[in-house]
Amino acid sequence: MTVLQEIALRQSLTYAGFVTAAVLALLYAGLLSYRPTSIHRSVAVVLPTMGLLVAAFANFAAPLILIALGIAVLTDAALSRRSKPGWQSASIGILVLQALYFIHFLTRSSFQDLHVLPAGVVIGVALLLDINLRKLGCDLKDPLRVQGALAAGVLLAALCLPNNPLAILGAGALLLSVQLRAVIQLRLTSPNRALIPTAMALWFLTFVANAAILAGAGFAQPLFSI
Repeated sequence: MTVLQEIALRQSLTYAGFVTAAVLALLYAGLLSYRPTSIHRSVAVVLPTMGLLVAAFANFAAPLILIALGIAVLTDAALSRRSKPGWQSASIGILVLQALYFIHFLTRSSFQDLHVLPAGVVIGVALLLDINLRKLGCDLKDPLRVQGALAAGVLLAALCLPNNPLAILGAGALLLSVQLRAVIQLRLTSPNRALIPTAMALWFLTFVANAAILAGAGFAQPLFSI
């Protein structure tokens, strides 16, 4: 296989990984996300992120991004059990994933690209989220507060990336996912009709965040331009 053939193969695998991941995500969201906990559901929930992992490996994604996606697979599996131990394990995984994204963005950031207005908006949203979390009693309140602060840091670091709207989109989705996670954990209970659609939206939002960050900042150059 020549060098050009290998490059073409890797590019094909990368795009195929993204397309497969997106199709699997839509199928899971539409057909399985609202069903009772089962082994089949737990397997299906990790397949979209594994598709992203294949795309990342195929095109030599940054090591921190590869590790973050691997943790995302484990986090999806833990959350699929819909149990308190699962939430606790997933909370640790989410914190590590956010920290990896934050460090990765910092290595590529140009702080001269950070503008006062968007930075102020992000900080304001993070403070409002933290105030909301402090008023509510829950075992996972403190981890959620840390997740909110880290997600805001990831978004601020993404705003420092030169001309990278996909990374900003992904980081923004991460911050929004913390708010949804707080709603599920602190406000909704099992009999609540809004629990399942909110949980489905949380999972899909997290998938979009990982996909956008991989496409925008996972490789040497952004995979797509928007």
